[in-house]
Amino acid sequence: MELKNLKMKPFNTSLMGVIKGVTDYYGFNYSDAFVFGATGQAFLINVHRKLCPSGPSCWNMSKFTDLLKNMGIVMTDMGFYPPTLIEAARIKVESTIVSHLKKGVPCSLVNNDHQIMYGIEDEGFLCCQPWGKAKYPPGKLTFATWEELGEEFHVNFYSYHKVSAIGAKKMVFNSIMYAIELFESSESYAWDNYGIGLDAYDNFIKAVQKGYGDSQGNWWNAKVWSECRSKAKDYLTEVSEYYDLETQEFMQDIAYIYEQISNYLEKISSKTMDDDLKIKLLHKTKELEIENLENLKELLGRL
Repeated sequence: MELKNLKMKPFNTSLMGVIKGVTDYYGFNYSDAFVFGATGQAFLINVHRKLCPSGPSCWNMSKFTDLLKNMGIVMTDMGFYPPTLIEAARIKVESTIVSHLKKGVPCSLVNNDHQIMYGIEDEGFLCCQPWGKAKYPPGKLTFATWEELGEEFHVNFYSYHKVSAIGAKKMVFNSIMYAIELFESSESYAWDNYGIGLDAYDNFIKAVQKGYGDSQGNWWNAKVWSECRSKAKDYLTEVSEYYDLETQEFMQDIAYIYEQISNYLEKISSKTMDDDLKIKLLHKTKELEIENLENLKELLGRL
């Protein structure tokens, strides 16, 4: 069986590809930018000390799920499963996933990248591949063995139920408040060896200084966070229409700075860029983030 009309957007930020697919499936008329913005993902940046590509997947998502619930989606964590867990534990969570899917409830997994689980076939689950039919991430998950994930998997599963959404202006206010928290209370959201907000830039700069500027992690982190800042620009431009002209203009000014940040991060994604230039651009980008942090505080007061 398959859940019809459940598709995954090919965002670099694969989590948001899942969320957009789920909100569309449930009939919410949210734009791409609104999904990024109202969940606060547009304002997140999370970087490991060694520029591990895992930055977009490894952070405290508790507030993210609160904001997602405001949008009408309850995201429930069904547990973390490393290779050491016995087969019985796998079969138990599979039973829960099968039950959800048969009731029309979408599920997802994350093993480095997020994927929608949209159906069941004889031997396992059918999974969306965010960037087409490549070898990885796999489009199938065999029951009990999960052989497609290899020997070193570290997978989480989630379910998504529909509830009532709150008003759009409340969503905007809560997302801006969270955006500020990500920078002023970053330790509340960061795992060990990761940095969020301004700490992310410090980690990025130090990692480049240590020789990680030509790594896959450099490329992937910069690509993902560039996309997020681009969506922050689009989000603030879109929702500015809810407010008076003066506030609209202020939000569009903030959006322009996020566009600059996105452009810098896109340049920084280059593995071949000179390290000194990359560090210089990272410092400039950090300064723009500091400027917009102050702007967001003012915006919150206006909202």
